[in-house]
Amino acid sequence: MSRPFDKGHLTEAGAAPVELADAAALGFERHPALIAELSSDLNRLNDHAEQWHDLAGDSIEPSVMAAPEWLLPLYEHMRKGSGDGDVLLIKDSAGRGQLTGVIPFTRAPYNWGVPLAIIDSWLNDLFFIGVPLIGKAAPQTTLETMLQGAEDLLGARAAMFRLLPQSGAFAESLRAVAHEKG
Repeated sequence: MSRPFDKGHLTEAGAAPVELADAAALGFERHPALIAELSSDLNRLNDHAEQWHDLAGDSIEPSVMAAPEWLLPLYEHMRKGSGDGDVLLIKDSAGRGQLTGVIPFTRAPYNWGVPLAIIDSWLNDLFFIGVPLIGKAAPQTTLETMLQGAEDLLGARAAMFRLLPQSGAFAESLRAVAHEKG
């Protein structure tokens, strides 16, 4: 049986003021609240090109395929014919909406004959590495937001990343999120 904490013996007499320690000094980082935005509009994607370029240079795992210099022209070319492929942009919800993730994907309502709505790496003859751009500041939070955004915006219950390195910062972050979220 538990007892309530008795505060009767605590007094303010002789108590020294205590300042709260800085979270960063303790090893805890404060991460901004992130939001997921779905985009299939080339003009809207071009609006993010400068931040996107910066993210490509500051991602946990470099991916030339997901950099705007490669993906935007490819996206324009490939979408003209098939309409295939979308991009999830993960941004902080405060300030100017700094990009923390760019995830090119396709929608897959069925896989292996199973009706399970998922997002899948956007792969084709000219985009053949499935590593998205994930910023260094909060990779796990960015991946969690990506998964939640895929569910909220598309009804996707899972994400499949194909043609990834088995080790590295992205693989480690993805494993950590999978372990935490199940």
